Amino acid sequence: MKRLSACALSLALSVSMILPAGAAGAAFTDVPQDHWANPYVEAMTQKGVVTGVGNGRFNPDGNLSTAEFAVMLTQAFCPKEVADPEEGADWWEPYLNAAWEAGYLTDTTAGFSYADGSWDADVVTAPMTRYDMAQAMNNTAVAEKMTLPTDEQREAAQAAIGDFDSIPEDYESAVVAMYALGYLSGVNANGDFGGESTMTRAQSCVVMSKLLGTEVEATPETPDEGTAGGTGDTTPAEEPETPAEDAGTGTETPEKPETPDEGTAGGTAGSTPAEEETPAEDAGSEPADTVAAYEQEVFDLVNQIREENGLEPFVYNETLAETARAHSQDMIDRDFFDHYNPDGKSPFDRMRDNGLSFSMAAENIAAGQRTPEEVVESWMNSEGHRANILGDCEELGVGLALGGSYGYYWTQCFATVR
Repeated sequence: MKRLSACALSLALSVSMILPAGAAGAAFTDVPQDHWANPYVEAMTQKGVVTGVGNGRFNPDGNLSTAEFAVMLTQAFCPKEVADPEEGADWWEPYLNAAWEAGYLTDTTAGFSYADGSWDADVVTAPMTRYDMAQAMNNTAVAEKMTLPTDEQREAAQAAIGDFDSIPEDYESAVVAMYALGYLSGVNANGDFGGESTMTRAQSCVVMSKLLGTEVEATPETPDEGTAGGTGDTTPAEEPETPAEDAGTGTETPEKPETPDEGTAGGTAGSTPAEEETPAEDAGSEPADTVAAYEQEVFDLVNQIREENGLEPFVYNETLAETARAHSQDMIDRDFFDHYNPDGKSPFDRMRDNGLSFSMAAENIAAGQRTPEEVVESWMNSEGHRANILGDCEELGVGLALGGSYGYYWTQCFATVR
């Protein structure tokens, strides 16, 4: 398998908070406004892409079936092609039929089970694998004439997928394409795709938001309770089997090191990896004052960039810095790389847990870059991260932790604190 020999990790997260105060509350009792998925479920509900399961519930943690994903795809792209259900037919048949006719389910497990004009109920109502989701999404992108990744983007994505060698050949092209576009990404720090695993209904709303290019909007639940907010066009990804993968919409492909011993300095998607100087295992030897100096240098470099772009500099916020340091250390301690930690907490949850109330917020993370200059350059070469650095948040905290698989873990926490 081809690999990019010294890629650094990089993800960006930003969820816009621009609905006016007093906007409608949560549509479902089990997806309250402080639930990580609320903005995505609400956005897709408003577009008519998803509905609840009855009794005012959405069942966000329930496994997504092929039938349910067919509903989402057809409601998003070809709602007029969905016929009225025939008497005695299963509720999902018109949606599957429309999705099949549109070409969305070609080469999926459900599609292969379709015979003589009938669907295998056991197959279409079973949890959908990530392989089949990638295939259906790729089919949809082709059918709807969406922009597809370039050969260069595909090559970079393939190199970033840690378990690419285990992906069945029939799914390879679709997985690589969706990974390259940032619609789907890895489930762990190694960038493994984990194609046999499944998705939740909540995660599918994140995926559909990306596929549709929807800017997610939300509003704080109460005036004194700031909810997740941000400044860019990127939205959290669905991984790792959480509210996650990351980082960006289709504008950014998250980059992941191949193996723990190869996560080294430099590099963003499409760039030439920086040459490794010393093993990542050497990280951690710097004294605490050096770590503090690196954090300050990142802060100063970012403010220099803002001033060069005619923007007000960020104000330093120690609570944001503490939040950032804690997340960087947590990624080392629990061996993950994502905006959402293994407990399912978002950056905005962590900020609130540290006593912050804010009107907007955002987060950048990176791993592998060994100096402040390298990590800032990496972020500035990425559309989503750059948008956060040049965004409207007023305060910033930077956190660096040393150790783990990639040696250096960086987090920037941005916010406009109230």
